[in-house]
Amino acid sequence: MRVFKDQTGREWTVTVNVWEAKRAGDLLGVNILQLASGDPPLLVRLYTDFIFIVDVLWAFCKPQADAKGITEQQFAEAMMGDGLANAHGALMEELTDFFRQNRRPEMVAMLTTQAKIAAEGMALAASQIERIDARAALSKTLGELSTSLPGSSASIPVP
Repeated sequence: MRVFKDQTGREWTVTVNVWEAKRAGDLLGVNILQLASGDPPLLVRLYTDFIFIVDVLWAFCKPQADAKGITEQQFAEAMMGDGLANAHGALMEELTDFFRQNRRPEMVAMLTTQAKIAAEGMALAASQIERIDARAALSKTLGELSTSLPGSSASIPVP
């Protein structure tokens, strides 16, 4: 069981077990424990598709939300920034623990490897973006850019 706080400071608990996964599957139409299924696979979507991530979190937290009188919209609106990052981390740790406890080392390896791929991919993308020379890219697209200003309007003859 992992606890996270959303952007508003509300506290939520994520627990992955068969019952919780069944409810999530009923709400989402996918078996969240079959990480390799789908195109793209669910595991990839759990790292790339923010809407899917929030939908999964909602499915796992729905009974708590119902008890607190929180709607799905209110829950989703509070899933951003650190709140979403912490919620995602809690979900992934819970999934990893679930498979570890159920003696599924290949699933633990999938989760661990995907986490490394996502982290390395984001770092690589950030470094590539930082290397972009905006002026050169714009010049290539728009032609040579002029840095000189036109003459003052006083030099334009008035009829």
